This record gives sequence, C-alpha cells and structure tokens, in this order.
Amino acid sequence: MSSSRAAFGQLTYSLTPALRLTAGIRRTLDEKSRKGFDTVGSPVRVRIENDAAVEYAVTNGKVGIDYDLSKTVMLYGSFSTGYKAGGFNNGTVATNPFLYYDPERLSALEAGAKGRFLGGRLQLSASAFSYLYKGLQVSTVAINPATNAQTSQTRNAARAVVRGLEVEGKYAINPQSKLDFGFNYLDGHYETYRPTLTTNWAGYDLDNAPRTGLTLGYTHAWDLSNGGAVSANVNTKYSASYVMSDFSAPLQVRQDAFHKTNARLTYSAPGDKWMVQAYVKNIENKDVMVNYNNFAGGIVWLAQPRTYGVRFSTGF
Repeated sequence: MSSSRAAFGQLTYSLTPALRLTAGIRRTLDEKSRKGFDTVGSPVRVRIENDAAVEYAVTNGKVGIDYDLSKTVMLYGSFSTGYKAGGFNNGTVATNPFLYYDPERLSALEAGAKGRFLGGRLQLSASAFSYLYKGLQVSTVAINPATNAQTSQTRNAARAVVRGLEVEGKYAINPQSKLDFGFNYLDGHYETYRPTLTTNWAGYDLDNAPRTGLTLGYTHAWDLSNGGAVSANVNTKYSASYVMSDFSAPLQVRQDAFHKTNARLTYSAPGDKWMVQAYVKNIENKDVMVNYNNFAGGIVWLAQPRTYGVRFSTGF
C-alpha cells in the first residue's frame, strides 16, 4: 500500500517588463507499507513474515530567472531539486539488505534560450544542463537467497552526474512544408558506485546515455478541394553507441551506433471527422538493444524490427 500527499506553491515576480524571477517550493509526504512472507527450507517449508513500512518527508524547491532579450528571444536559467521515493523489493526476504531501496535525489541546473526568427518561420531553442543524482535508482535482476530464483530488484547508486547540451528547431520552408531538427550531446556517468564490494564503477557510463544524437524530419501537407487534407512525414534518428548494465554480474554491454527512419502518409477527412494513416517504422530494420541480462549466458531484449500498418480513427 502507498499514499502520497503534497503541498506546493510557485510565485513569479516581474522586476522589470523584461526580467522575471520565479521561486517555488513543494513539501511531500510519502508512506509505503506491505505485508508479505517468504517460505524457506527443504523438505519442510517454513513461513517467514516479511512485513515492511517506510515514510519519507521531503522538501524541494526551484528558483529561476527569465529575461526577454527582444520581443522574439528569451533567455532563462533555473536551479531546482527533485526526489523519487524509495520502496521495497518484493520477493526479497526480510533479512536481505536489499529489501529496501532509498529515495533518489536530484539537483538540477539549467540555462538556455528560445527564439523565433525570419518572421517566425524559424523557431530555435538551446539549453545546457547539469544534473547531480544522489542515490540514483537502478534496476537489476538478482538471486533471491531464500528461493534461489531470479527476482527483479531496485538498488541505489551512490552518485551520478549527467551534463549535456540540447538544440531543437523548426523551420517552415513554406506554408505546406516544414523541417524539424535536433542535436544533443550527453555525458552521463557514475561518480561513485560499487555494484559489488569488489567492483568500482566510478567513471562508468550510465545506461541509455549516448554521447551524441541527431534527429531530422520533413513534413509536407496538401489541402484538397473537398476540404480534406493529406500529409506526408519522414523522420530519421541517429544515436551514438551506449551501454546497458547487468548490475548483478556486474558487467556492461555496448549497443553500437545506429540510425532509424520512420515514415507515414495521412489522409484527414473534411472537418477531421475521420483519419486513415499508413506507416512504416524502422525502415532500415535495425536490431537495437533495449535491455540486457547476463543470466544463462546473456539475454538481450530488442526494439521492434521493421513494422508497418494502417491506422483508422474517427470522432463523435
């Protein structure tokens, strides 16, 4: 059982018509409890009660500043803190030190700019950020010592940091054609973390954190004489390589860099009364790893292969 209660507020004050300060605060009370048991022993099975309860009372906040450099360009910066509640690992005996996992805490610093250019045809945004995690919650599969069976567990890394840069944009080539594009750079790694007593992962990459990524999309729309519309979209994504971890092994495996392309063609009836869409995803049919487990010599979960189909929707 779990319950969460919170009180929060935020205030924005204009120092000048172009300069604004924002401050906010949130108080959260999380309560979690469980009633369970494990059975151990052979040939006689013994029931061991496995009840548990935790309570977390946390205060987080945010301060920020916005400045209108012009009518179409805004600069901003903020510092905020966040929190994710801890909990229990079900299927873990009461004497196991990993029955509980602790809250995850975040300190986030961000600065950036947003603007419209070329008469509004070009929209650009850019941001730089630095996130510090304490007690980062990571998922793993480990052996339950009572049953000798695999169980999914959440554990805490000591400290991790994520720093990066993101740029996104939209450009209207003309009223019917639009480009979307993006770029990101990411450095995410553990500052201090020991998956086991003899293993030190300080400096190791975080999971699913490619150093660079690129996105590019193109959309064209046609207005039809009957009041309907047709639109075509193609978009592609490039991802640098990244790692996946099995914290119980412990080891990391690497997904190679890849690119994936999707396309869709949509017809919308007059008044948007109904819509039909043909689509294809992962045109290159790339094998992309999304999860890994070292059990039984290694098990890999892959994203969907090339997928295509037709969708239909209607409104009432």
